[in-house]
Amino acid sequence: MTSPQPPWPVDSNGQPVPASPTGAPDLAAVDWPHANGRWAGVGPDGRPLPLPDATFGAPPAAAPPATSEAKAVPFTLLIAGGLSFIGSFMTWASADTPFGSISVSGTSNGKDGNITLFLGLLLAAVGLRRLVKKRLGTWGLVAGFLLSLAILGVGIYDTADISRTDGDGVSVNPGIGLILQLVAGIGGIVGAVMATRERSRS
Repeated sequence: MTSPQPPWPVDSNGQPVPASPTGAPDLAAVDWPHANGRWAGVGPDGRPLPLPDATFGAPPAAAPPATSEAKAVPFTLLIAGGLSFIGSFMTWASADTPFGSISVSGTSNGKDGNITLFLGLLLAAVGLRRLVKKRLGTWGLVAGFLLSLAILGVGIYDTADISRTDGDGVSVNPGIGLILQLVAGIGGIVGAVMATRERSRS
């Protein structure tokens, strides 16, 4: 029959462990199982408290540092939205006629620049939310994709429409504002893809 364990720490030979100058037992001489030689302190019963490890349950791991791609997500969306907004007020088409050069902005006479300026503002707002909140939810990701696709779609449609208006003696070319819509749409899609990859890794 196994004798009961004494209430004081003992070494491997069953001898009492002398107290340290502070009154605590000399833990180095104690033969506790699973101690691994690492101590966090002494419990109320005089037994040593091991540090957390794989046996006793490790503390939750710290979040991995943000990658350069993750840091670029909000700024990519913000820049894309800003380019779309600014480009809406710039020249969307210029024409060289026998009587001189004519240019048309994106917001003149009900042009589609009136649409892209609002799309650009909304896309920039998505980027700003990502910058403040550090991540985008499902609706934020969906909004980023849809807004960017809409901006790109308007840019492609208007570019094709301008190409169809070429006539005899008239040369019509896309303006810088329309080109910015194409760049903003592609940039916004890239930013939304990076945000999706960032979320899948978290």
